[in-house]
Amino acid sequence: MNDTATPLPAAGQDAAGYAPVYNFGFQAIPIASIDASPTNPRKHFDKAKLEELTSSVKSHGVLQPILARPHPKKKGRFEIVAGERRWRAAKAAGLEEIPTNLQDLDDLQTLEIQVIENLQRDDLHPLEEAEGYDRLVHRHQFTVEQLADKVGKSKAYVYSRLKLCALDPAARKPFLEGKIDASLALLVARIPVKELQRKAMAEISETWDHEPMSFRRAAHHLRENYMLRLDQAGFKTADAELVPKAGPCTTCPKRTGNAPDLFGDVGNDNVCTDPACFSEKRAAAAKRQAEEAKAKGLTVITGKEAKAMLPYNGATPKGYERLDKHSHEHNKLWKTLLGKGAADKITLVENPHAKGTFVEVVRQKDVNAILKAKGIAKPKDQTRQPKESPALKREREEREISREAHFRTYLALREKVGVEGITNADLRAIANEQLAYGGDPEERLLALWGPADEDPPTAIARADGPQLIRIVYDLLLGELAESWTGQKGDEILLSLAAGRGIDFDKIERTVRSEIDAKASAPLKRGGKHQAKAAP
Repeated sequence: MNDTATPLPAAGQDAAGYAPVYNFGFQAIPIASIDASPTNPRKHFDKAKLEELTSSVKSHGVLQPILARPHPKKKGRFEIVAGERRWRAAKAAGLEEIPTNLQDLDDLQTLEIQVIENLQRDDLHPLEEAEGYDRLVHRHQFTVEQLADKVGKSKAYVYSRLKLCALDPAARKPFLEGKIDASLALLVARIPVKELQRKAMAEISETWDHEPMSFRRAAHHLRENYMLRLDQAGFKTADAELVPKAGPCTTCPKRTGNAPDLFGDVGNDNVCTDPACFSEKRAAAAKRQAEEAKAKGLTVITGKEAKAMLPYNGATPKGYERLDKHSHEHNKLWKTLLGKGAADKITLVENPHAKGTFVEVVRQKDVNAILKAKGIAKPKDQTRQPKESPALKREREEREISREAHFRTYLALREKVGVEGITNADLRAIANEQLAYGGDPEERLLALWGPADEDPPTAIARADGPQLIRIVYDLLLGELAESWTGQKGDEILLSLAAGRGIDFDKIERTVRSEIDAKASAPLKRGGKHQAKAAP
């Protein structure tokens, strides 16, 4: 090992203007002449682990040399390439020199070593790894393919790491604090609007039980609330002039199908991940639609009048038929049934529940006239119900089993609550469920917080203490269980039940056995059963 790393003057140059000549290789270098590297991917150093390393250095010294290079901007100084933790520990331990492998490296070589060397360490934060990749791509023109080959990872892995750099600083906090992992962080980073990133991160990083959502639940939540199906957009996605600055959706990188390495889990290539742009396009399309309708002499209704006509999502205004709904009597969409005959009879009503869209309606009297002109009569009532197929019967039975099992699970949970009491976790779960799935929460809350002489507040005001809590619990969670008609496994109900030791699967098996036994009893007992029932 050389005794010094002091730069030596080259022959023929004076001390004021020499070009430094270094003794490269292993040597001891004064700690005071070494600087940390601004390109080191590692930005966060665990305090406890650093203290442990400092204690080890005090006892045994620095066992592995750091890697450094001559400082690219400061003559006579050195820059760490790898080993900043050892350098920090050596400084904290009071050492004056540190064993160093001094090498002549340019900026690209330095960054490559830093990124690849840090990848071998399991405590490197994924965001630090992402920022290292980002510097190689944007400062040194690496392609993703080259970078993937260099670090021995797949292209999809590198793409996903690079996308983490798109996280808004405020949205990074739960990630850096270890509240969520890289897979959840990536779900949020894919949202291109910073304000929505912050909102989504708050929703998935801490739920009612102070735990983050599972990956599956978070992915579902973000798909439902932050991704929009372009086949239901209501505007032409290939139209580049609708919002010129955005261009067409068909080639947009924020369309899932155009970035398969990032959105392969979504399962649909035709989804928009930028709700703000989607909303702007929908509003532009609605404005165009309204202008074209007015130019044709059609009626366009907006504002309070439209809200009164469509008080809830899916409502049909009184005295009208919606062209996007089915005529159950004729088993066709009204738009198809009325055809061109309704073209000059349409009224556009602004949809207050889907901003930037209009609902096409036709007055009932015009509907009747068009049907009469087409010779379409009201079909005769079908009094006989078609025979249920075995497949449909089994499907109906499965729904009945699931519904009954859910309700019995609720009854068992209710019994436990009656003995053990309702916890804050119970109420937080229910409140969050209502906010997440109730729809239009602002209007619903305003209705609940209305004047005291209105019926709902008056009824609530009469209840107090345990009675009020039980009413709330029954109305929310009990109603959820009683009206269950979907697939197995309401997450809130089943998670609360499991927390109280209630076995939903066991209850469902019991319900299944009872229904199967009831269905097969007449076949097994036959005449005996019928004879017993005879008068």
